[in-house]
Amino acid sequence: MLCILRDLADFSPAIANNEPKVPIVEQVQYHKFGINLIEEIRMKKKIVLISAALVVFASVEAFSFGIGLRGNFGYGFGGGGSLLFSPNDKLHIGASYYMGEDLHSVGLTADYWLFEKDLRSVGKGSLNFYLGFGLYSWISFPKDEDTEGGLGIRVPIGLDLNFDPLDFFVEMAPQLGLSLLPSPSLGGSWFNAAIGFRFWIN
Repeated sequence: MLCILRDLADFSPAIANNEPKVPIVEQVQYHKFGINLIEEIRMKKKIVLISAALVVFASVEAFSFGIGLRGNFGYGFGGGGSLLFSPNDKLHIGASYYMGEDLHSVGLTADYWLFEKDLRSVGKGSLNFYLGFGLYSWISFPKDEDTEGGLGIRVPIGLDLNFDPLDFFVEMAPQLGLSLLPSPSLGGSWFNAAIGFRFWIN
């Protein structure tokens, strides 16, 4: 009789909570499983953080860009000087401003070098030939006349003398434009020549 009452006492809390009594061995196993799961999650977080840090570090190490100046000559768009920005060694962006007695103009160019060939070594540097394709746009403010502006395509062809981290270049670029201001019209074929330099930051 005493044994029956003792068994009922052991099961009464579980019955009251509508839960079966979990043996102590299983409780220990569940506890160990929970600890292992937490440790595994922490380890995975560390791996993810370390991997992300390595990716960022590698990206910073691989990232480089160039800044420079370019003098523009010739007929059509591009007279005056240009500030240059090169996100990489293929893409080159220029912003120019020209101020004359009767004309002020602003222009943008974006050139992508499609082909580049090393011609010869020059001391510790190299002389390279390049050929690319680009876009340009401009807006001009002639004195006592309507504002002019438009856009077009260009084909930069040049020589680049590279002494890392500095390079010098001479370039010519046939251009074909479309005038949009004061009214749409074919802008004609223009020719631009340039000389300049870039300093590369790694």
